[in-house]
Amino acid sequence: MQKLFYIPSSDIIETHRSVLSVQIGSGYIGYAITTDENHLLELGWYASKATVATSLQELLNVQTHLTQNFSKLNFCIDSNSNVLMPTEKVTEDFDAALYLNNHNVADIVLQNQISSLSLSNIYSVPYQLHEAFPEEWIFSPLHLKTLFLNNLAADKGGGNIALNIMNNHINVIVSRDNKLLIAQSYHFSSPDDVLFYLLKICEIHDLKQREVVLKISGLIDRDSSLYKALYQYFLKIEFESTSWEKNENNKDFTTHLFRTLNLVSLCES
Repeated sequence: MQKLFYIPSSDIIETHRSVLSVQIGSGYIGYAITTDENHLLELGWYASKATVATSLQELLNVQTHLTQNFSKLNFCIDSNSNVLMPTEKVTEDFDAALYLNNHNVADIVLQNQISSLSLSNIYSVPYQLHEAFPEEWIFSPLHLKTLFLNNLAADKGGGNIALNIMNNHINVIVSRDNKLLIAQSYHFSSPDDVLFYLLKICEIHDLKQREVVLKISGLIDRDSSLYKALYQYFLKIEFESTSWEKNENNKDFTTHLFRTLNLVSLCES
C-alpha cells in the first residue's frame, strides 16, 4: 500500500465526537476524520494493488486509531458490481445482472434508495471485505454511485457529465434535464481512453461538447496530460469542491481531489 496523500491531525482526536468516513475501491482506499461541525481533522489516501479486503486490513494496521469508537461511521464502496433498477421492480430477479458485473454468490447483496430518481441501487459487497470490518464498526455501507446520484447537479439544458478520476478507473455520471442518462465505471490506462469514453457518450446521447458541463473531481490537476486533453475537447470544465472547514494544518490541499470523500462524510446514514 502506497501513501499518496496524508494530512495528520494537529490536535488530539476525540473519537466519541468525531466522524470517520472510509471510501474504498479497486486500486485505492481513503479515509477522513471530521467533527460533527464538518471540520476536517485528518485525511489519508493510499494506492493499493491488493484486494479491497486486504487494503482495508493494511490501512487498519497502519492507522490503528481507526478501529476506535467514533460517534459515526460512513463507509462507501466504489465498484461496478451494481444494478440500477426502478424502485417498483426491485422484487424482480437481478442476480444475472449482478453476476455479469463480477458478483460472487458468497458476496453480501445490499441496496440503496435514490428517492429523487425513483431508483434502487442494488450492489454487492465482497464477503472478504465484509469479514474484514472491525467489530467496533457499526454502519450501513453506501455505494459510490448512490452518492453521485443523490448529488446530481441541475443543468441548464446542455447536460452535465460528472467525471471522477480514481487510480485506475473513472466514474462517469451523465444527466440532462435532470434525468439520468449514464452511471458507469470504466478502467483506463491513458488520457486517450478517457477521451474515447466521454466523446462516445456525447455522440450516443447527442450532447454538444461546447454546451455540456464537465464537472471534474478526483486525482487530476490542471498540469496533467489528462486535463490538457479534456480542455481541447470540452468548452465548459468545472472542478468540484469540498465543503470541509479546514484549519492551518490542511488549508492548502486541492479540494477537488477528495470531493467524493467529502460527500461520504456528509451522509446522514
